Amino acid sequence: MKRQNKIAGLILSAGLSKRMGGKPKALLEYRGKTFLEIVVEKLKSASIKDCFIILGHRADEIKKLSEKKELLNIGCHFIFNQNYIEGGMLSSIITGINEIKGKYDALMLYPVDYPSIKNDTLNGIIKEYELYPDTIISPAYNGRMGHPVLISSDYFDEIIQAPPDKGARVVIHGYEGKPELRIIDTDDKGVRFDIDTPEDYQLLLQETD
Repeated sequence: MKRQNKIAGLILSAGLSKRMGGKPKALLEYRGKTFLEIVVEKLKSASIKDCFIILGHRADEIKKLSEKKELLNIGCHFIFNQNYIEGGMLSSIITGINEIKGKYDALMLYPVDYPSIKNDTLNGIIKEYELYPDTIISPAYNGRMGHPVLISSDYFDEIIQAPPDKGARVVIHGYEGKPELRIIDTDDKGVRFDIDTPEDYQLLLQETD
């Protein structure tokens, strides 16, 4: 049976945001929109219809804001990661995979604290996936891999079984130099620019392009 290349967007938004003083990054604003709104819009621009938002820290606040912005009406679904405090990012990824496994051919893994990624970058990843649907695809800037990463369902079980202290990156980087991992060089510094601290946030707000 021909695969339909159905992709789910997996938005990671469960972390404690300790270096941001506990403020959920999903609720930070950039150019009049919250980070979560921005990420959802970017995924939609890449024709990814279904977005699964992994929640944990201050989940009710994020859900309330999302309902106000009517994100639920455009194919967004909430999943609560019961293990978000101890399990870290890997537990959020596994929570998402367990929800979509068997229903989608791939996921686009998108941490919510990367709001400045260009739409063209996402479109480039999708085009690469259409040519190589059984791979992991990562954008890179200045030779360094970044986000979002598109992961074929062929690798879901490997990620579920990854060591908790190493996370999904041990699976992804384990394929460096091999045909299973396709790296797309871009001029998009946003793929490497995660907003972890108030200083990062101020740098983002000062950007003009």
